[in-house]
Amino acid sequence: MDVFDPVNNSDADIDAASAVKTDVKPQDVWEVILWDDDENAMVVVSAALRQVFNYSAERASTLMLEAHQNGKCAVWCGGRDDAERHVAALTSWMLHVTVASS
Repeated sequence: MDVFDPVNNSDADIDAASAVKTDVKPQDVWEVILWDDDENAMVVVSAALRQVFNYSAERASTLMLEAHQNGKCAVWCGGRDDAERHVAALTSWMLHVTVASS
């Protein structure tokens, strides 16, 4: 199975826990965007990313900090149905997330 890490696009260093299937057509690739907010504690954001995506603590913290420092961060990419399901799961944590075509 081909995998793709949307943040660290390096074929030599792919982490299966943070990888995304790319068996979708390029025009069908959607991103889950995590937006920085003032309501959620950093530890809550990291916990949500760990639970929803099964990311390691290090990976979740890296993505959380990227969103915090840059205002937003793509935390996952793949098919639209899965992206919308992930957005719903993260929204249940009260996070500000959106789906965008990549």
